[in-house]
Amino acid sequence: MNRFPLFFVVVGALACAGSVRAQTIQLRDGQAVATLGVRRDGATVAAKIKTGNGTEGEVGYPVANIARIEFPDPAQRKIATDLLAQNRPDEALRQLTPVVAYYAPFRDLPGSWWTPLAMLQLDALSRLNRDRDAEALTGELARMGAANPEILRSVKIRQGIALERKGDHAKALAVLEPIVNDDDVPPATIAEAWLNVGAAKLAQRDFRDALLAYLHIPVYNPERANFMPTALLGSAVAYVGLDDKTRAESTLKDLIARFPNSPEAGDAKARLKKLLGPAADKTAANG
Repeated sequence: MNRFPLFFVVVGALACAGSVRAQTIQLRDGQAVATLGVRRDGATVAAKIKTGNGTEGEVGYPVANIARIEFPDPAQRKIATDLLAQNRPDEALRQLTPVVAYYAPFRDLPGSWWTPLAMLQLDALSRLNRDRDAEALTGELARMGAANPEILRSVKIRQGIALERKGDHAKALAVLEPIVNDDDVPPATIAEAWLNVGAAKLAQRDFRDALLAYLHIPVYNPERANFMPTALLGSAVAYVGLDDKTRAESTLKDLIARFPNSPEAGDAKARLKKLLGPAADKTAANG
């Protein structure tokens, strides 16, 4: 398994500790403590402060007395989000690993960015098929987000996706279908879940429901360009299964024209050639 060597994780975390600054510790008694940086030491948060004579010192605050730590939004969150949108999970993971390690000691404290960063890391691990690492992080997220329905939903989606990638289609659907069929869940949060419902339905040769699942991407999440090639290819396969060759052809051509550099475009050209026969060579070339 491709793991980051422990040395680089530690060095990266130390680098983040030098660059990620806590703005303020908010204590439960209402006091606000400006800091130059913080570190966790068991049940205590040690805050680096500037003393009255201009030197730097360190003061410990019991975690039980801390209401919140105001951390700045880490730049790696947006960088990794953009990289994942560009389907570059390996680079996203390199950005996330050290900063997730930095925030890990503070993950139980309000104000920590550990949870949203760890969710991005889980996405990257899942896309890279690092299942063991993804499962460990999923368990940790579930424990930390036990009272947060949004976190639990995101964790369940990742679990369902992992099951689908393993070929456990029925188990994946058992996890994902209650989520995607919940009318109270915002469509933008379940786009990837719909993709994997579509994949599971295709594997079960339930072409109608597979098509309906894939169509949720262009209908409800057209801005998710990174999901569109998969959704279009899956829709085309479903159309073939439904013996609707006209729509299958149109969808494959749309995929090739709009996303010519995607891995799915190569698959689409092969499927178009099989669908149309020798005449597809010229059609696919002209896209």
